[in-house]
Amino acid sequence: MNAVAPPVVAVVDGSPATPAVVDWAAAEAGRRGAPLCLVHPLPRPLGTVPALPGASEVRGRALGLLAETAARLRLDHRGLDVRTAVLEESALRGVLTATHGAGLLVLGTHGPRHLGPRFLDALGPAVAGDADCPTVLLHNGARAAPTGRIVVGVNPGPPAPEVVAFARDAAESRGAELRIVAVERELTEHARQVLQRLTGPGTVRDPGPVAERGPAAPRTVTEVRPGTAAEELVRAGEDCDLLVVGRAGRRLGPVARAVIGRARVPVAVVPHG
Repeated sequence: MNAVAPPVVAVVDGSPATPAVVDWAAAEAGRRGAPLCLVHPLPRPLGTVPALPGASEVRGRALGLLAETAARLRLDHRGLDVRTAVLEESALRGVLTATHGAGLLVLGTHGPRHLGPRFLDALGPAVAGDADCPTVLLHNGARAAPTGRIVVGVNPGPPAPEVVAFARDAAESRGAELRIVAVERELTEHARQVLQRLTGPGTVRDPGPVAERGPAAPRTVTEVRPGTAAEELVRAGEDCDLLVVGRAGRRLGPVARAVIGRARVPVAVVPHG
């Protein structure tokens, strides 16, 4: 019996980004052969004080939105295992708890007004900086039409294998080109050599020579750009299907945080180290 892939978790909150979030997550779950878990955080203080007046009505609306969204996705993605849950804890803790054992988390970067000012603007980076699994953040205006390009930003001294592996898997599952981008203020020979090795054997999952990788292996392009890391990565990923950055430790670095704030394409934050 084949093992079931870890679930893809998508945050449903009624914001304008919700349809794009759940559609993106459902397509990704289908590619992975994974179940999709839709979770709805409750606004404070209802998530921590469930007996407050009006709590049952708010919880009922959350359950209704989850049920409606799940029904649509089951019709649009036949055979997809769709599950739902209302998060009774505080939003940050609830979402982080929901990602335990998950393969991926997907959420929007701008939440609805009833969740409080800039609720998900703060929640998105906070979750991406602490989640055990990779996190994908979508802006309301994120591109819908695929372009066939995955872009990953790396540090050439040396690149984190988990980050490149995630980007490579994303490209393989979509039949897309993989573009590996490093940003340095000076174009050094060391950076060029490190990036060149990423397209050959002996690195990320030892893919082997191109002729031996099989039809799913993505075409890989490496590029070194001079300039400021966040600015150049956003520019490199302007028309890509997914822009991938890494996260070391339990907080976002300045580059990842800036990319999340500036990019208008889906951004994946991958923990490593």
